[in-house]
Amino acid sequence: MAAVVAGLVVAAGGVAASGIVSQPLDHLMGSGGETDSGPIVGPDGTVGGDGGGDLPAEAFTPPVDQDVLLDAHAGRLDAAGSFTFEERYTFASDDFDALPANRTTTVTHDLDGDQVVVESVVGSGTATERYVAYRNGKEKYERRELQTGETEYATPERDLAPDALLEPFVLQEFGNVTLDHREGETGHVYTATGVDTLSDGAFSSGTQEIVGFELTATVTNRGLLRSYSFTIEYQQEDGRAYTLSGHAEFTAVGTTDVRAPTWLSEARESTT
Repeated sequence: MAAVVAGLVVAAGGVAASGIVSQPLDHLMGSGGETDSGPIVGPDGTVGGDGGGDLPAEAFTPPVDQDVLLDAHAGRLDAAGSFTFEERYTFASDDFDALPANRTTTVTHDLDGDQVVVESVVGSGTATERYVAYRNGKEKYERRELQTGETEYATPERDLAPDALLEPFVLQEFGNVTLDHREGETGHVYTATGVDTLSDGAFSSGTQEIVGFELTATVTNRGLLRSYSFTIEYQQEDGRAYTLSGHAEFTAVGTTDVRAPTWLSEARESTT
């Protein structure tokens, strides 16, 4: 899972974390991507939903062709025109005195209006920092609320395009995991338990060995990745171990409303 865990030192959202590293924001920052699709209007005249027709049953039967689901997922979001993505990452370890901060991130995308807000809270308890990035077309700014109580503005270097969410890493890994599959009330539910379900290099973390693995993901009948959860136990070469857990959901598909933050004018003045 190179998009989520990578290396021993990383800077994400303006915060440098050393030791065990999570890089959850990286898979939110794609390399561009435009869409001129309008929102889906259902047969009852309502706007929203994940749009399009159902995929054939064989598209959901393992071994899954992840490219088919990736195309379907992107198509649903493109057609809907807007969506909200929420994710949480947590860490646990008995072997480390200090772990990188937990992270909660909410992304709201207006694909038609080319607007996005990425809000991330890093830390736990009273030791937290908050980062809110906004992009409208080519214009983008970030507001940082630091642990010191200071607030600063910057022009974020990272891309805020929707590409990585149109092609989420979990679906990209479907072809590298032995999945159990069942049909549930909310769609198709995929599960995998144990490191023996992983192909070589799947959910890779460099030199760290995966010693425990669990994954659950739900995909709608129309191919939209609705949610996923995972827990991965890693062990370093020196024997120290830690656990990374994550949960994410795509919500308000076709009904997300993205608005410019109230601090936009102040950010413009502070970064010019």
